[in-house]
Amino acid sequence: MKAVILGAKGTLGSVLEDILAEKQDIECLAFDQDTLDVTNFGVLEEMFKREEPAVVFNCVAYNAVDAAENAEGSALAHLLNVEVPKELAKLCKKYNSVLVQYSTGYVFDGESDIGYAEDAKPNPTSVYAQTKLMGESAVAENASSYYIVRLNWLYGKSLRLADSSTSKKSFPEIVLELAAKYKSGEGTLPKFVSDEFSSPTYAWDLARASLDLFLNKYPSGIYHPDSQEKVSWFDWAKEVLKLNGLEDLQIESIKSVGMPRAAKRPKNSLLINSKYKKIRDWREALAEYYNK
Repeated sequence: MKAVILGAKGTLGSVLEDILAEKQDIECLAFDQDTLDVTNFGVLEEMFKREEPAVVFNCVAYNAVDAAENAEGSALAHLLNVEVPKELAKLCKKYNSVLVQYSTGYVFDGESDIGYAEDAKPNPTSVYAQTKLMGESAVAENASSYYIVRLNWLYGKSLRLADSSTSKKSFPEIVLELAAKYKSGEGTLPKFVSDEFSSPTYAWDLARASLDLFLNKYPSGIYHPDSQEKVSWFDWAKEVLKLNGLEDLQIESIKSVGMPRAAKRPKNSLLINSKYKKIRDWREALAEYYNK
């Protein structure tokens, strides 16, 4: 059985590759932009014809939330978040492949205090979120077997890519870099937003859940493999510092209204997990991330 990963050098794609490498009955084919141009639909179909994958994990996305508000970013977001998933859905249906498509809790407006279950009505408030929702619809309309997996605040990457310039830095990494510069006298500590809430998603937990959905033949649909524990950026930053013995650093909080950003973020994008097994506490996952 063959599994294809698209966007294999990213945070999630690299972890998926590591996990699939442990499965003796699955041949993992990992592609990134340097080995497969997913926007070239002719080349994409050639790959399907050649490999006939049982499952495709689409980790390709445009996730520059603020940049998506300008014309160039909006066009790229539409291409990668809408047109590519739509084409993948069609090809998966044609070649009898299962599609695992990743989306975001930002498809909701964030006005709910308790969060959003899988069947909650989306109401995106940014171009990025609008394109992710359109991508969800394209997959549901064109694929015969699929999993739309929503997540928020992804972190954690393969140790293999620790020094790779293509691997996007996660929030925990950024916090520690800023703390190191501050302690060396090279910078100041920023303020962290205290009134935007969600639950951090550890890439290893997400990758395991994604593979489990496929291997155990869950019904097609939308899934929220989330720990359902509400936390702010400020709280997350404090926990990162604590786990690294830096709790003596006094960081300050700031309200979102004081952050000049092009795109509007939901106040609460917490995802309610009502269809999948319980995911562990986000603090436990974060501790494992550093233990690795």
